[in-house]
Amino acid sequence: MKAFNDVIPNGADRIMSMVEKEQDVRLKIEKKASDVEALIAIGGRLIGALLLVVLIGAAIWSIHVGADWKVTTALLGIPLLTLVAKFFSSNSK
Repeated sequence: MKAFNDVIPNGADRIMSMVEKEQDVRLKIEKKASDVEALIAIGGRLIGALLLVVLIGAAIWSIHVGADWKVTTALLGIPLLTLVAKFFSSNSK
């Protein structure tokens, strides 16, 4: 760093200032990326929960109106398979 001061006045200070600014920018970018990933995860969970509630509600409605048992089974099969898949994926970690 001393050689930089010999070539450029305050060269070492300028280089260190540049490095610190770049690090600050990089940390801000990584924080924003982390925040976006968290929002995407929360959004996905909310959409999944909403879909689960809608499918269960539709299955209850199909039972209420006397629809064929296959319709109710299909509507309940998706949430059931999702729960089974979630159970096995959480155990594998």
